[in-house]
Amino acid sequence: MKPLLKRILWLTAVLLSAAILIMLFTGIVQSGMKLAAETRGSEIPENILFGISGTIGSGLGACVMWIAIRKVKRLGFYHCPKPIGSARAAALIIFTFTLCRIVLPDIWTYATAGTPAPPSATAADPDPLWMMLLFGVVLAPLCEELLFRKDLFSLLLKRIPMPGTILLTALIFALIHGYSAEGFVSCLVVGILLAVLMARTGSLTLCIATHMLCNLEAFIFNRLETIGSPLIATLNGHTTYNPTIFTLSALLMLASLLFLVSPRTRRKSAGILQLGVSK
Repeated sequence: MKPLLKRILWLTAVLLSAAILIMLFTGIVQSGMKLAAETRGSEIPENILFGISGTIGSGLGACVMWIAIRKVKRLGFYHCPKPIGSARAAALIIFTFTLCRIVLPDIWTYATAGTPAPPSATAADPDPLWMMLLFGVVLAPLCEELLFRKDLFSLLLKRIPMPGTILLTALIFALIHGYSAEGFVSCLVVGILLAVLMARTGSLTLCIATHMLCNLEAFIFNRLETIGSPLIATLNGHTTYNPTIFTLSALLMLASLLFLVSPRTRRKSAGILQLGVSK
């Protein structure tokens, strides 16, 4: 990855992360001030509430971000000592995508089809198309991979073994999204497989591309659901891919898994493509 592009991506991730931290701390301070005011039976004017909470939240968010940046920059970046070949890296990406975006969600949908689906909160007021593509498909994967598979991965790997690093980064990745039980399991599996991809290739670019592919599928699924495509089936209010798409995806997932675990392909693809990213 070119140095200028790396700096732009890093700056984007830092700014968005700082914004999230500032909003988080501002919300915590606001909640504390409102609770204290209610306890005393008084009310804080909105301009004072937002002014104080915004100032404290901005200061705390900036301090935490500054400490995190200094810590990460001292650690450097993970380099895979023996990266897998391009064919097995592609198979791992295919396995991740088909398992996490089609097979697991469809199995969950079929398993819960006996209970009515809750009403969709976003169906009545969808976000603009350009906003969903920009933030959901481009910026979110970029920033999340820079933070989780680059910074947090490198930070934890200095202190705990690789399996612990993979599991812990995936767990934090799943918790930070705050989804339902289905979403948590899906994000946890995605996080584990993306961390494995990082561990076995050393390529942040591949992790970003895989994450973008997964988010793009979610966007396309929502569009297909909106227009009533025959590719989408409905079971008691739950939407899923039709059986043909599910079967083809499951077969592709199994084929990629067999390719990954085959001793013959492991020997042939070893060392074909160096996918490490320079510091």
